[in-house]
Amino acid sequence: FIMPEKVSINIYDLNGKLIEKIYDNQLNSGSHTFSWNAQKFSSGIYIISLESDNSVISSKVSLMK
Repeated sequence: FIMPEKVSINIYDLNGKLIEKIYDNQLNSGSHTFSWNAQKFSSGIYIISLESDNSVISSKVSLMK
């Protein structure tokens, strides 16, 4: 990020249903780390989406228990 901007990090199931919001606030430029506590979710494929004012980045992840 070049300047502070509003960022949302969300977890979706494969049907596109929002299952958890990880972060939804301003972030300053720099390196940031977030964790997802997925204990209450079943094994499977999920989509992690990072949405900012200017872009959306999504990644498919596998949760295995």
